[in-house]
Order: sequence, then C-alpha cells, then structure tokens
Amino acid sequence: MQPLTNKQLLSNCLFDLAKGYAVKYCYDSFVEEVINKALELDPNNINAHMVKSDYITMRFMYVQKQLNVKPENINKYPKAKKLLDEMYAQYAIVDNLGYENMPASEYEKWLNSLNNAIQKQESKQLFFDLNKSIEIKTMEIKK
Repeated sequence: MQPLTNKQLLSNCLFDLAKGYAVKYCYDSFVEEVINKALELDPNNINAHMVKSDYITMRFMYVQKQLNVKPENINKYPKAKKLLDEMYAQYAIVDNLGYENMPASEYEKWLNSLNNAIQKQESKQLFFDLNKSIEIKTMEIKK
C-alpha cells in the first residue's frame, strides 16, 4: 500500500460525492460532471470509472427504453449505437484496471472475518475493562 497523492485523495472525495448523490437522487449530468473531474485528477481511479460505467449504462438503458428497441437492433439508431459502444468501452476500461466480481462465497468469508475481528476487538475491550476494574478495586482495598 502506498499513500495517496493529493490529486488521488481529491479524486476519491469527488467519487464519494458523485456516488452519494447518485444513490440519493439519481444518475444525472451532475454525477457525470463530478466523475469526469475525479477521473481528470486520477485516471486510474477504478471506483470513479465504475460510477461512470453505471452512469453511461443508465443513460443507454433510458434511450433504449424510449426507442423501445433491443440491443441487437440498435444499429438502426446511430446515436443510440454510439451510446452502446461508449458503454462497452467503459466496461473495458474497468476490466483493464483489474476489477473482478467477488464470488458470493468469498464475500461471505470476508464478512465473517469482519465479524470475527469485531468480536475479538470487543473481547479485548471487555478484558481490558475487567482488568481496569480489578485494579481499581484492588487499590481501594489496599487503602
């Protein structure tokens, strides 16, 4: 792991802003503008590329629904075909940056490991609190 540069850090902040906005409101031109700025600062920000991928996909799906056309018949509509090509190009960028879906079984293992880590931390805290309590009681008895 390496520390982030200021540009990478700002890019991540912009990603957080865009993703939060998209979840709360929708994928609109604001999301596109913020993500493009994030990618200008850090072209390798995979999270920003994934949000851009989502934005482009949503835009294509909207156009496809408006045209009421299947993807295999999209060639009849050059502007829609351009959106489809842009969507696939963005998918390729994300794939080339190394993104892979986590298998469900691995995700479950990861969640369990987090739960185990939380339980260990809670146990350590309880042990620490118990020892502190014993020390205080011991000091009170000695007085």
